[in-house]
Amino acid sequence: MRRLFLLSGALALASCDAAADPFVCTEEFVMITVEVVDSAGRPVEGLSTQSVNERTGQPLAVAMGATDAPEAGVQGRYTVATDADARRLRVDGDPVAFTASGEGVRASARFVLADDGCHVVKEEGPDRVTATRG
Repeated sequence: MRRLFLLSGALALASCDAAADPFVCTEEFVMITVEVVDSAGRPVEGLSTQSVNERTGQPLAVAMGATDAPEAGVQGRYTVATDADARRLRVDGDPVAFTASGEGVRASARFVLADDGCHVVKEEGPDRVTATRG
């Protein structure tokens, strides 16, 4: 019995790889979203969006409409960034400018987004933005 215990312990240690990635990432695909509403608090749909990393000037998430939001059935929700953008962000965060516009309305917000080594994370920024006419 003692031999079996020692053998299993040796196998366990041998299977450890000191150079292995220290992160244990989940397989979920994270999306940072924001809800755009009008002055009465009603969701605004059909807007074109853009997210730009202000440090680099590079755009982030491809414009995705409300139907692409992770919360099924939530209208007026738009993607700010996704895990596909994580490598374009610094670990300590980058300022990201989000704009949404269409048919005489415009909404904008500033976020601080970061790459935590696995996923994109929102460090600062609103959950809801009010669109204005003009």
